Amino acid sequence: MKRRENDTFYSDTQINFFECDAFSEARASTLLKRLNDFAGVDYTDRGYSHDYLWKNNMVFLVSRVSMNIIEPVLPDVPLTFATYERGTKGPLFYRDLFIADENGKTVVACKTAWILCDPVSRRILRPSAFEKKIGEHWDRVMDCAEPKRLTMRDDTEPVGSRRINYSDLDGNGHVNNGVYADIACDFLPYDLFEKKRVRELQINFQREAKIGESMDVFASKKDGFAAVSGKVDGAVSFICELTFEDR
Repeated sequence: MKRRENDTFYSDTQINFFECDAFSEARASTLLKRLNDFAGVDYTDRGYSHDYLWKNNMVFLVSRVSMNIIEPVLPDVPLTFATYERGTKGPLFYRDLFIADENGKTVVACKTAWILCDPVSRRILRPSAFEKKIGEHWDRVMDCAEPKRLTMRDDTEPVGSRRINYSDLDGNGHVNNGVYADIACDFLPYDLFEKKRVRELQINFQREAKIGESMDVFASKKDGFAAVSGKVDGAVSFICELTFEDR
């Protein structure tokens, strides 16, 4: 069921078994995909679907994400997704999202920053180009760090490369934002995830990766923290920082 209260958009849903990892918990990539997609559901509900925006030479692309996985999200249990606009600063549109359990307790908190682009030229558009008035809720408190600008850490080292394939892409013709979280986790040791789970994630998207391209991946890990980044043709594509806690 969808509803709107005090500029916040809600929808009751659940996470599916196939969206979970080997420990029956929603992958960080699942939460990233579902929450960012839910931002689009909010706009569609108000008449600004992806198709509408594309036809009007606009597309929203997520630029920065900060996510706090307060408690593991399990499959097939009642959940409520919620989102509201926080406002704009410079070229960035800020939006908060969260997931609550059936008792109303927040289990995932997320802050995001988006840019509005021309879908063909990828030229960044100012917020004033968007016809809809953006809500402002800077005073609302979310248990999550701000989505900050990241830079590649000096201690990261090459750990391999990854070809961009058909299944990585979304309707914007580039790698879906959630896939980058999978790439980051795939290049970390599996035994790390056997002992620990992702608690916090910060990720920046800097250069689109497209079909057939090869991404060089760099990583480092230490004391419950990992940093993973990817480069395409020498240019940084994404940077991800993950904080872990014991299972």
